Amino acid sequence: AFRLAPALRVALLAVQGTELQAELRVLSRALPEFVSFTVFFGVFIGLFAWLAVLLFPSYGAPFDGFGSALWALLILITTANFPDVMLPTYSVTRWACLFFIVFLLLGLFFGMQLITAIVYKAYITQIERDRDERAAVRVASLDEAFGLLADGRDAVEMARLMDTFAEIS
Repeated sequence: AFRLAPALRVALLAVQGTELQAELRVLSRALPEFVSFTVFFGVFIGLFAWLAVLLFPSYGAPFDGFGSALWALLILITTANFPDVMLPTYSVTRWACLFFIVFLLLGLFFGMQLITAIVYKAYITQIERDRDERAAVRVASLDEAFGLLADGRDAVEMARLMDTFAEIS
């Protein structure tokens, strides 16, 4: 049976948690910076799935169609179930190891590292942007507060400052 309460707790946390809202805002602004490379990486996996279907058409299970080949290579790139993807084809022809070596060298050791670096850089850039925006708002607020307290002068009168402190505390 589906329970709605756990999902509502997460939604309630997202609505009320100001720190979580700030992180979600940073993530949403960083998303466009790495979407293009993610699309490129999807095309890379699609190309290799198409090659697998063409190179290993009658070898069975993982590469009997484009969809299953795409899914198998997606599993392979995460190294979640590596032997189950490679061994059926490798047992039929030893030359299949060249396909898998090239795919893993390009995808796992280059592509995944590049995706991690791009995501990290985009996230850090957005964190710095958010910090700079908050600092600018703080400076503008302090300038406005000083302008209200100083009444157009270069300094705040001591009596006015003491009245303000007394009212705050």
